Amino acid sequence: MLSQIIAVTGVNIRSIPARLGSSTVAVIGIAGVVLVFVAVLSIAEGVNATMKASGDPNLVLILRAGSDTEMTSGFGGDSVRVIQDAPGIARDESGTPLTSPELFVVVDHPLKRSGSAANVPLRGVSPEAFKVHNRLKIVDGRNLEFGKNEIIAGRAAASQFVNLNVGTTLKWGESTWTLVGIFDDGGSVSESELWCDVKVLQPAYRRGNSYQSVYARITSPDSYQQLKDSLTSNPQLTVTPMRASEYYGSQTEVLQGIIRTIGGIIAVLMGIGAVFGAVITMYTAVASRTREIATLRALGFGSIPVVVSVLARMVFDYAIWSRTEAQRPILLVCEEAHRYVPKDDQATGQAVRKILERIAKEGRKYGVSLGLITQRPSDLAEGVLSQCGTIISMRLNNDRDQACVRAAMPEGARGFLDAIPALRNRECIVCGEGVAIPIRVRFDDLEPEKRPASSDPSFARLWRETGDEAGIIQRTIKRWRGHGR
Repeated sequence: MLSQIIAVTGVNIRSIPARLGSSTVAVIGIAGVVLVFVAVLSIAEGVNATMKASGDPNLVLILRAGSDTEMTSGFGGDSVRVIQDAPGIARDESGTPLTSPELFVVVDHPLKRSGSAANVPLRGVSPEAFKVHNRLKIVDGRNLEFGKNEIIAGRAAASQFVNLNVGTTLKWGESTWTLVGIFDDGGSVSESELWCDVKVLQPAYRRGNSYQSVYARITSPDSYQQLKDSLTSNPQLTVTPMRASEYYGSQTEVLQGIIRTIGGIIAVLMGIGAVFGAVITMYTAVASRTREIATLRALGFGSIPVVVSVLARMVFDYAIWSRTEAQRPILLVCEEAHRYVPKDDQATGQAVRKILERIAKEGRKYGVSLGLITQRPSDLAEGVLSQCGTIISMRLNNDRDQACVRAAMPEGARGFLDAIPALRNRECIVCGEGVAIPIRVRFDDLEPEKRPASSDPSFARLWRETGDEAGIIQRTIKRWRGHGR
């Protein structure tokens, strides 16, 4: 068996140059499907990771009730002062509440990659914002000076938009701004924004004393519920507090769903195409190697013996290497056993015969046994038959078969041999290790629908029936051509 496997494998390896193109097409097609699917899912996962980086369990975002984004929210300065006095909000050493009332507007600025205008968030903040967003740090230039038309840009915004460099003068509307620094915020969404003084931004966009959101740092994650109850029960306020992580997560749920859906559809379509490509390639490879396959079959590489030998060897090797585990005996049943362990030494299928003979002789030491089922025991290899510990013999009319069973039976059971030709249906003689003494038994009757299709047809009855012979032939030929379909 091993020599056959090595021979076939060697032929396959040596013939790779002849089918390199078709094999490469199949590999590239499947790799392309995986690459596209991973790339699309990476986009969704990147958005999710960015939003998670923006979350802080001690950071709370407060919006106007009914608003789902900062752009649709808004409230006056009086409401901000009420929010700052709410319980649960952390304070600095001087007793100032760590809150950041912020104004959010959008300005147009050209992209580096295309030169076309795109939206850039411009956020107005107070001095306390850098204590509330405590992960933010300046990585280039300096921080802005409050009271001046100065801005700082997030690292992501500076890499995506034109002229967002330290010292650049920018003009939006009627206001001129000077970019004085680049900041980093741990990969959060704020890195795609521009920040300035909220008191300068309000008159520049005629917003009066209004804000769109308040970020607040709470004393601990457990203080969130206290702050939420206080704000929602205050009749002076109509606000909705939420954790910053929950807000950013809700903003990307729809986007992530769209990306994953589109990615899944693309991957399914490409996967179907790759499967068809691989199948066509395999059929082409087989069709181009019919001469090789025919040669191997002519040399004795039968399909059934090879499959059986591989399975038997796997079972035996598994039993050997699992001896240190809890014992789970295995019974390997071989129907039509005379095809695999024939008496003739010159018969084909030597690989399967060798492994089955080894299991018959050594298998019980490792918990593996053979169940040999045959209607021709005289055609079985004598060495294998002699290893059978228990024999179940049904009716046998052939003298050679009876003599073979007689040789395998123990001395005390040979008195039953005279009854073997006279056994009725479902009757058998059992002797050997499986029973204390040789006995004659009758199997239970099975329902007709559970019986194997082994009954002999009634020739006398069927020959009397006529009609539809042409239809029978046509349907048989159709099944024949379709291999049973």
